[in-house]
Amino acid sequence: MKVLVTGGFGYIGGRLSDALRGWEGYQVVVHGRRVPPFLEGWVKGLEARLADITQPDALRDICEGVDAVVHLASMDENECVADPMGALEVNVRGTYQVLQEALRAGVKQFVYFSTFHVYGPGAGLVYHEGLLPQPLHHYGITRLMAEQYVRQAGAGTGMQTVIVRLSNGFGAPLYPDVDRWTLVFNDLCLRAIRDRKLVLRSSGLQHRDFIPMGDIVEAVRLLLEAGEGSLVYDVYQVGSGRSVSIRDAAEIVRGVYQRAYGERLPLEVPDPGPDEVHKPVQFDIGRMKALGFRPCADWEEEVHRTLTLCQAHLQEIPA
Repeated sequence: MKVLVTGGFGYIGGRLSDALRGWEGYQVVVHGRRVPPFLEGWVKGLEARLADITQPDALRDICEGVDAVVHLASMDENECVADPMGALEVNVRGTYQVLQEALRAGVKQFVYFSTFHVYGPGAGLVYHEGLLPQPLHHYGITRLMAEQYVRQAGAGTGMQTVIVRLSNGFGAPLYPDVDRWTLVFNDLCLRAIRDRKLVLRSSGLQHRDFIPMGDIVEAVRLLLEAGEGSLVYDVYQVGSGRSVSIRDAAEIVRGVYQRAYGERLPLEVPDPGPDEVHKPVQFDIGRMKALGFRPCADWEEEVHRTLTLCQAHLQEIPA
């Protein structure tokens, strides 16, 4: 199977592309606007197709000869706040244009990475695919708009489309200046190496569904390899199905750091407010489990990999 990964030099795209090149029976085509300097050696031996997804002429033939597209090229939540019009251009128009190229090239399968942020702040503590999306953030709004174009492209065209709504991914990027160091676990790892202490800005009692990068990659494999008729839904939530507090995440990082470096890091945590109560979240991954998904990646191994990257490349990580 020949798979095009758009945003293939990015955070999830880089790890997915790296995994795909090692899977038997797969060929990976990596897309990005340019090859990052850190990956000039890594990209040798791979097919790279460089193009800006907002430029239709540049995208011509981007999907030629591929069986499946995993679409990850997008602006993240921070970039969307800084540039809402750019978010519309990249996340919505860019997705539409990649879809048109995929249809023109006869691509069989299109996997679109969306986010649980499409549900909006009214979702509460229980997340499932049947919730009515009500995003109020530029990131969630543009991702939901792109989802609609993905559905449109899959309606009666012969191209199988599937939407992934991801929870809170974490883990080491393929190279250090991928700017996803604000993600909770990644931020904690960076602070552990840089500051040799962990300082939480809140009580840390808030819960999240975190999922390590290894499980995200495995979910993609299951979706790509699902037999005809197996993908009976258009949306699949991908998470761990496990609710973990920010405080517990900090303790996981402290434990891995101590085993790796022989030092117990100080942890500074503000006291909770007098009426502060935080309940676990429920992120339903039943649809993915029906496909055989069983989150089993080693969280501590992923944290150790992230700490090691921070230790080796601290100067290259964006401040």
